[in-house]
Amino acid sequence: MKITFLIWITILITSICAQDKTFTNEELGVTTYLLNESFHASKFNSVERYENAKDSCYRFLKKYPNSFARADVFRVLFTMLGNFSTAEKEILQVADSLLKYDNLPLTKVSVAEKLINKTTYLEKAVSLLNDGLSELENQNHLIWGFVARAEAYKLLGNINNAKMDYYEAIKIDSSREDLWQAVAGITTNELESGMIKKKIHQIREEMTEDYREKSLKSEIIGRNILSNTAFNLKGEEVSLASLKSKITVINFFGFWCSWCVKEFPHLLEFQEKYPDVEIIFMADKRFTLEEIESKYLELEQFSFLKHNNFLVSELDNKLGIKAVPRTIVLDRDGNIRYDYSGYNEKIADLLEENVWGLE
Repeated sequence: MKITFLIWITILITSICAQDKTFTNEELGVTTYLLNESFHASKFNSVERYENAKDSCYRFLKKYPNSFARADVFRVLFTMLGNFSTAEKEILQVADSLLKYDNLPLTKVSVAEKLINKTTYLEKAVSLLNDGLSELENQNHLIWGFVARAEAYKLLGNINNAKMDYYEAIKIDSSREDLWQAVAGITTNELESGMIKKKIHQIREEMTEDYREKSLKSEIIGRNILSNTAFNLKGEEVSLASLKSKITVINFFGFWCSWCVKEFPHLLEFQEKYPDVEIIFMADKRFTLEEIESKYLELEQFSFLKHNNFLVSELDNKLGIKAVPRTIVLDRDGNIRYDYSGYNEKIADLLEENVWGLE
């Protein structure tokens, strides 16, 4: 189950902003530092940053036994332990300390999810979720809580209760494929399975149509990019004017982005089918070329970039692209004709439609 790190960030920022008048400058500085280090440790899977931030948490807790920031520090510490540590006893101790200072329903759900991710103390997790769900009102938070409790029930072998919780989540938002897929994974009744498969197919078709329509309505449709430049792995500057007269697909991705990795096989499938279409995989400039080569291109999921059109550029910033994956299609004059935001498993089929339309 995916870690909902942004919710933890929201809770911590809200807490700090609400209490900063009671912090000393040092306390506020340390909590801000810990928030930043925790975020980057998780985002880049950095054990070194995790260890540094963890040590800083314990030093803060020892130095400031009566600080109003203790709840925030315990929250950061618990989040990092949940992401990196296998020390079950330590994780539970920090969880109990966090709940001592912050017993809000959203915190209960957050703590429960971490325990479930570790497949430890499942009964405690269910108890926390029972309490938290009874107090939550936000629909997205309720879905999160029901799914977390369903996962706990599955691990405990209580499939009927798990299915009931998934259906409670579906009552709130029946358009989410992941919820129907979760039910499908534990359903043994053939009639029910058939109904679920039909629903999933319907959702996918609706999502693909919505994806197709949005690709034509983007604010960057019609923009010409041929005046821009990028850099290849050799550090050589490449003019995008070289794309003139070619139908081109540019895929913006991030090395930290799991959805981008999931999309690569679909794009490579399209590339194999349409070798005359120029396909460029483009990353932003947050990493140096040396870092990219040494840290990422040796990984299996990125090794194909060594043998493909891989460029580093600031084009994403110029186009106002804030999230990845993002895939744009250029006509032969370098104008953006289609703009696909986010992951879709049918991206190859959609690109095929675009190519035929631009020929």
